[in-house]
Amino acid sequence: MRLLSVLKSVFLGDPVRRYYTKLQDAQVVCARHESEMEFSRAMANFFTMRVTTLDPNKHWWEFAEAKDKQVEYLRDLARHKERSTNAQAVLEARYDQYMAALADVENPP
Repeated sequence: MRLLSVLKSVFLGDPVRRYYTKLQDAQVVCARHESEMEFSRAMANFFTMRVTTLDPNKHWWEFAEAKDKQVEYLRDLARHKERSTNAQAVLEARYDQYMAALADVENPP
């Protein structure tokens, strides 16, 4: 059933609606990546502060755990920043496609 509806929308569907749906999907993906990036940034800042306040000679186990978490969240931050940048580029491309489809409908050839 899903296959038939997909084929129908591809061949008979409204291109403006199709591009608008793709635009909405790209907005959701972009927002999700930005949210994950902000969470990783907040956690990296938290563990950075934790590392700076702990004495590695007295609390060596807690210091090591905090340092590991700090490095983990900094790596996550870099990964999510790259994904967010890519998602933003996809979002801009989808927006351009949507605007081109609108222009085609408003100004037919």
